[in-house]
Amino acid sequence: MKKDELNQLVHSLNSMRKKLYKFYRDIEHQSLHDHLTGLPNRRLLEDRLIHEQQQMNAFFNMAPCYSLILIISSCSMILWDITPAMRYYAKLQNVLNQLSGRAIR
Repeated sequence: MKKDELNQLVHSLNSMRKKLYKFYRDIEHQSLHDHLTGLPNRRLLEDRLIHEQQQMNAFFNMAPCYSLILIISSCSMILWDITPAMRYYAKLQNVLNQLSGRAIR
């Protein structure tokens, strides 16, 4: 076999491999997305949820004390975010109560 023929064969095989890979990726995309909207479908969502759950389980199993710290810090951040809104609504409720004659003292 000549060198030119060998190069042509390698090039053809690489081209076929690339086409097969693209074909596989297209089929995978079609199986995980709605064909009309292109949005992810239920199977993709389930796969991602299972993956995330496995990662969280692995994290909690590796470091239980860190997971507790993570939960506490997440709750703290949520409370930090909603505290101003809670104060605003409490003041608003107090003003409404005063206007209606039911002031809380």
